Amino acid sequence: MLPSIRTLSWSTLAVLLVLSLPAATAARPSVSATTVGLVTHDLATGGETPTSLVQELVGPGAVVSNIVYNGAPVAAGTFTGGTGIVGFERGILLSTGDVVEVVGPTNDSDETSIDYGTPGDADLLALIGNGTMENACILEFDLDCPTGSVISFQYVYGSEEYEDSVAATFNDVFGCFLNGQNIAWVPGTNDPVALGFVNCGYPYDPPGGANCAYYVTNNCTTLGLGWPCTATVATEIDGLSGVFTATGTLLPGTNHVKLAIADHLDGNFDSYVFLRGQSFICASTPPVFGAATPGGQVLRALAGVPMSFDVSASAANGLPGESVALSVAGDPAPLAGGTFTPALPTGLSQPASTRFDWTPTAGDLGIHHLDFTVTDQLLESASCNVAILVSQSAPPAFFPPSPCGQVLNAWTGTPFGFAVAASGQNGLSNETITLDVSGDPVPIAGGTFVPALPAGPAPSVTTQFSWNPVPADAGIHQLVFTATDQLQGTSTCTVTIRVHDSPGINHCQPGVAGTLYCPCNNPPANAPRGCNNSSHTGGARLTSDGVASIANDTVVFTTDGERPTATSILFQGNVHWSQGVLYGQGVRCALGLIKRLYVKTAAAGSITAPQPGDPSVHARSESRGDPIQAGESRYYAVYYRDPTIPFPCDSSRNFNITQMQEVLWGP
Repeated sequence: MLPSIRTLSWSTLAVLLVLSLPAATAARPSVSATTVGLVTHDLATGGETPTSLVQELVGPGAVVSNIVYNGAPVAAGTFTGGTGIVGFERGILLSTGDVVEVVGPTNDSDETSIDYGTPGDADLLALIGNGTMENACILEFDLDCPTGSVISFQYVYGSEEYEDSVAATFNDVFGCFLNGQNIAWVPGTNDPVALGFVNCGYPYDPPGGANCAYYVTNNCTTLGLGWPCTATVATEIDGLSGVFTATGTLLPGTNHVKLAIADHLDGNFDSYVFLRGQSFICASTPPVFGAATPGGQVLRALAGVPMSFDVSASAANGLPGESVALSVAGDPAPLAGGTFTPALPTGLSQPASTRFDWTPTAGDLGIHHLDFTVTDQLLESASCNVAILVSQSAPPAFFPPSPCGQVLNAWTGTPFGFAVAASGQNGLSNETITLDVSGDPVPIAGGTFVPALPAGPAPSVTTQFSWNPVPADAGIHQLVFTATDQLQGTSTCTVTIRVHDSPGINHCQPGVAGTLYCPCNNPPANAPRGCNNSSHTGGARLTSDGVASIANDTVVFTTDGERPTATSILFQGNVHWSQGVLYGQGVRCALGLIKRLYVKTAAAGSITAPQPGDPSVHARSESRGDPIQAGESRYYAVYYRDPTIPFPCDSSRNFNITQMQEVLWGP
């Protein structure tokens, strides 16, 4: 629904609003869709009738009856060619003189005037409040609006009385009376539409001016051009208002409409009102934005990355030639940095559309708003806001199971592998990344990547690395994976691979890295070993060989540095405690579920387990109640008898223990 009264300057409308409406009667001569210059047809000789005037004025949805005209036959008629002059192409014209006198383009006379000596109008006089009225031009009709409870129309007031020597006193007036109440007022005021209430106080207008923002002078003297002149507006009229919109609330059923204009105090110097064709309508439907327009949305943009969106809108009032203009306001950053194609504001079209393109910079970080307004030819409008959140781009991310930053253990002769996965993080349409690898030549040459690297571009990329290191590969190797997105943002993932030439990894070195010290003042001679023993070997050491595979278990443990013939037990735990606990003359770090696997007697301070004929390590573990699954670790050590107890330990500490080895079991 329209606001009570709205306005837009006619000069702006001359650019934006070009409307072609069909002829009201067959008697009216045909004209082009947009006539160059005003052309009028009156009730006397122009083929118009009161009925054709109302047909030209009233738009869809309105039912009219009881049409009555009072005034001189030449004082009322239709016009075309109003674009660029009054701001709309065609409509009807009511005057206190002769409608043909509005025709320009030259303003020939300062005082165009016809006095018919016809009566005035009491309703118009009541708007002014004093004096008398003459030469009234009145068009009346009854109106039914089955589709709404509001009417509206648009019009422009003009007068030859403007800027004349007597204009401060003579106040010609226009009114639209709906059921006896005027609904035509100067926008935002309670002022009637009359010369004394729309002017800029030029030499002979009312002092100081009134509602000057709505007035356009066309007086040759004021413009400094002399008479006659090609003035600002291509019409004879000396001054005009902007385009005004009047609205009124209807009563149920039939309503009475009276459109009237008259001279004030005398019949000299004519005044006119141009009423826009087809604009007198029941409640109108405002224009609408297209479904693809992102109104009310927050669009994400990245600094340095082009972004765009489309805006479209169309009229919905059902008028002939319905069309809209599209404009924009909002934050300076996107308005200055972006482009609209076509440029805004658009001319009238159905629909109107534009594409916005912008590449924000790092200085544009934050949220920005663009406010789009669509206005139809009845000045009905709708708006939508599009918010743009500009942020810095985010580099790609690696995600599980990628072992970034980890040290992975591998053993020679045992298959080894891991997966790396990464994706973009910017949320861009069709976002892609590329995954590549660099690092030590040994795993890159000896292993395989599936899919092969570099891989991508794709929204996310995963590769599986597989390798079966050989003894020559023992040592530490690094692979550096790099993910690169389409904005050239990068992230890296470094994976360290420690290749062991035995299945066991040494732990629990007494007195090192937080592990407890030997309890009997018997530290090992060197690593990796357990605490020293009475044979002064420097401590017993546990080593391993073979393949730690559930399917192909060839793991064999060997000790050296024990007492020469010590009874020895290889045991297994499923928990590693790095601090350890004091255990006999040494320190034990294998805890949890403890299983004794093999009992052997040392020969020259050494045992081997399992020996030929013994169950494999994982088989013995399962038989003892601790089945091992692929991917699980177990912790191994050998404790052995040592009856010679060093000071300061007591007789209870008659045994010693090797360091511990961790074995990670594969499939």
